[in-house]
Amino acid sequence: NCPMTESEYNAFVDALLGYAKQSGTFNMLSMNAPNIYNLFQREWYAFILPLGLALTVLLTLGWMYSTWQAKAELDNKYIILIAFISAMLIPFLLPKMHDRYFYPADVLSLLLAFYWPSLWFMPILLQLSSGGAISIFLFNADPVFAIYGFLLNAIALTIALRTQRIVEQRETRPIISSSLAW
Repeated sequence: NCPMTESEYNAFVDALLGYAKQSGTFNMLSMNAPNIYNLFQREWYAFILPLGLALTVLLTLGWMYSTWQAKAELDNKYIILIAFISAMLIPFLLPKMHDRYFYPADVLSLLLAFYWPSLWFMPILLQLSSGGAISIFLFNADPVFAIYGFLLNAIALTIALRTQRIVEQRETRPIISSSLAW
């Protein structure tokens, strides 16, 4: 009774589970992605991976809930800010990310700078971070560039989350955005 043929169904399942199937290819917490997982040694993989996945789900759901509860006006500026944070947050928190997963955040940082002139430096931070991370692959540069990129991304994400909290005019304790910014 299914309207899809078996081959269409298999293609759908492959597309849906593509990243999950690929996740077992490398036993590394980060593939030059400028996130926190560059700080951990490969021997910690079995311990950090499930912890990182659980923490990512909890923090992302918490951020989504607090954003949903916000009483901010849904104008273009706010939507660009939320889009930037969401594009930045997932590869920043999630283990097993590649450097290329930050590209949407890089592009959105340019839009963010136009809509929020006070955040003019965000594209610069992200381009330095991404440029350092991709240079590891392109030019066989020192992997320490990914750690520097992590620090730049942490600064950018902290500023974006703080900006979100200010725009939403939260008077109560902003537990989720403060903990993410921390």
